[in-house]
Amino acid sequence: MRLLLAEDDPELTRQVVACLEKAGHEVACCDRGDAALAAAVQKAFDVVILDVNMPGMNGFQVVEEMRAKEEIVPVIFLTARDGVVDRVRGLTAGGG
Repeated sequence: MRLLLAEDDPELTRQVVACLEKAGHEVACCDRGDAALAAAVQKAFDVVILDVNMPGMNGFQVVEEMRAKEEIVPVIFLTARDGVVDRVRGLTAGGG
């Protein structure tokens, strides 16, 4: 699978990429929300993995813009946020 990982923590990015590549996936990375949006709409990814708290745009904004541009690629949020409000917002925005 071809994956896009958008995460601004370099150590977490390194760890997630290592695991995903070990599992046989191809991973492209970016550390800003605006860069994630640009990559997601320009390249074909099987899955987008988004941090919620990123510079440029947050993960919720990225997925909302993706859906507005009719990008239907599945989105998974990778975040420490665990509140009901955050889960509802992520699902409402179009993530999973």
